[in-house]
Amino acid sequence: MKSLIFAGLLAATSFIQAEELYSTDIKKGICSELEYELEDSHHVNQFDSSMCMASEFSVTKTLRDQATNEVTLLKIDYKINQPSLVVSGKAQAIRTFRVQSDGNIKKAWAASILKTNVNDQRDPAAILDLLFEDLEFGNGDAGISKKPASFTKADMIKDIEDALPDYDEEEEEDGCKYYTTTDDDSALSDLKQHTREIPEYIKELQKQGKVKGVVSRIYDEGESEYCSHYYFRILLEDGTYIYLDLDFTT
Repeated sequence: MKSLIFAGLLAATSFIQAEELYSTDIKKGICSELEYELEDSHHVNQFDSSMCMASEFSVTKTLRDQATNEVTLLKIDYKINQPSLVVSGKAQAIRTFRVQSDGNIKKAWAASILKTNVNDQRDPAAILDLLFEDLEFGNGDAGISKKPASFTKADMIKDIEDALPDYDEEEEEDGCKYYTTTDDDSALSDLKQHTREIPEYIKELQKQGKVKGVVSRIYDEGESEYCSHYYFRILLEDGTYIYLDLDFTT
């Protein structure tokens, strides 16, 4: 008899979890929070709320009110598979109570995101092309090409210094001087002074082991109206080579 009662309790708990998990309000809340979290990133154009609603959600933990035994909090794992984009992580839903003007209590769920992992499976060149659209180049430009496996950071440094040379002290009394940064993180920090999204995306690629090197060469000395150049080179492991030449001279 005890076994039957225990089995019945387990079944009831599972039923309640499933019922709450498949609540449209909870799913809608999680998807809305994810869309908000991604709206300032290059992933937002890939995120489809309707596909999110039809994705995988599973309860990993349930908390109940000791007095009423009512479910008050759900810990949830989610995984949203969309074309070229996989978003997974952890969320929670908290039961809320609001007293209405007629004295009745209205119950609802408030969802929040605890952890998000984004795997954007588009080609990096395609994503960077989109990010270029919002970058202010001044009189400069940007481009993407392919380099052979033999292309190294030393080649990147030569390329960027040839593209943006210092003035010749023997021929000029004064002129533009620039400094080169070869440390990847420091060069990305230089780039972050002009755009947030591109260095953040390169940081994502770094975590995936896809970045071979980053170099910057930027304005150091000279008249700003003639010398305000900020050049960047990024090399990915697959040979994708990105140049960003920002030119704010007048």
